[in-house]
Amino acid sequence: MAIQMLKSVGEAQALDEGYASFMDGTGANEVEDLLAAGKDGSATGKVIYDYVSGLPGTIYIFPIRQDSGLGSQYLEPRMMGSGVVFFNLSMSKTGKIGGTPFPPVIQLYHELGHAKQYGEWGPKQWDAVCQAGKAPITESSVRLKTPYPMVLESDNMKRHEFPMCDEMGSVKRGNYMDLKFS
Repeated sequence: MAIQMLKSVGEAQALDEGYASFMDGTGANEVEDLLAAGKDGSATGKVIYDYVSGLPGTIYIFPIRQDSGLGSQYLEPRMMGSGVVFFNLSMSKTGKIGGTPFPPVIQLYHELGHAKQYGEWGPKQWDAVCQAGKAPITESSVRLKTPYPMVLESDNMKRHEFPMCDEMGSVKRGNYMDLKFS
């Protein structure tokens, strides 16, 4: 999967007209810098980047507006024809764990970690994991109209996010819901 940053609303519209409305064409250069910082500053980040880049197809990164109502998230290829990471750069800059800032680079790579999970597991296992151990409905899952797949999130944090936190000297969350945004 080549990783492609969508830098303009027009590029986003070519992929999906509806989701393009969440974008204003800003932030792409800064998100590209985060992408480079993750693969260059963390052995785990490099593994994630290299794995996802080696999958067939393309994964698109949509830098989305803060006021879009969307948090950062990964949509697997069956949803839009390609894997997509929506990344809310402005929101990610406000992310804190227990009052300590949580680096946007790790938040971006958390979403890319989901792309790696999907590549490793394939659609059948992905679906099974997403259905297993769902947590109670949260504000985010209400917007998505689905309970949150906590088994998926826990695996991603354990195998991808936590090692990156250690390698980059960042605070770690104790559980998925510890990351708060202002």
